[in-house]
Amino acid sequence: MALRNRQGNPRLTAPCWGNNTYGQIGTGGSGSAPQGSPVQVPGLPAIKAISAGGYHSLALDASGSVWAWGQNSYGQIGTGSASSVPQATPVQVPGLPPIKAISAGASHSMALDTSGVIWVWGASSYGQIGNGSSGINQVRPTSVIVPGGAAAISAGWHHSLAVSTGGSVWSWGRNNYGQIGNGTSGTTNRTTPYQVALGGTAAAVAAGLPGVDLGLQQQCPARQRRRGRRPAPDARVRVDTDQLL
Repeated sequence: MALRNRQGNPRLTAPCWGNNTYGQIGTGGSGSAPQGSPVQVPGLPAIKAISAGGYHSLALDASGSVWAWGQNSYGQIGTGSASSVPQATPVQVPGLPPIKAISAGASHSMALDTSGVIWVWGASSYGQIGNGSSGINQVRPTSVIVPGGAAAISAGWHHSLAVSTGGSVWSWGRNNYGQIGNGTSGTTNRTTPYQVALGGTAAAVAAGLPGVDLGLQQQCPARQRRRGRRPAPDARVRVDTDQLL
């Protein structure tokens, strides 16, 4: 995806490429051959942020609405149902307040609203939704609150992270590699937010390896472009894995 300036108004165009088995490219087809070169994602309004998950994609528009497309087997599209039939074009996620940040995990989705409330939906196999349950997928956004409200979020492969407005880090979900940060690792997962003992404060979190914001096999990099100027560096950095940086 590339952010362009048209007549003085920032606008995010959305070229994507790669695996399109589940419609995660967003052009209306699925199960087809890989998309080997960038193509525009149709039907999106002015966009200000993107996130690519395992087999689904998210976009945040300039008005604070969230759009999703791709695999929906676990309800990660957020429209009220789960289906083996992919959502091959962007659809607006209903029932959300104005959103300021998004993050897509392997099969769950996260959004942060302007009041600091976290919204999560999709797979909950390992408690990555954060509402106290596991094994029950959430097909609609459900709220998760951390003390003081959240300032930043990041969706990992099967876990979730948040930074509070006070700088504390909170984690929940799968803990097979110790990604919760509670001193343990194994089969006991965390279904509600746990405060990680950092010994200091944090400004941001990333649930994965460094790099351009990539899905498992589809690429949608976002770049700022301004008329008459060279493109700015890619702005969003995250690749989801079971590792916490």
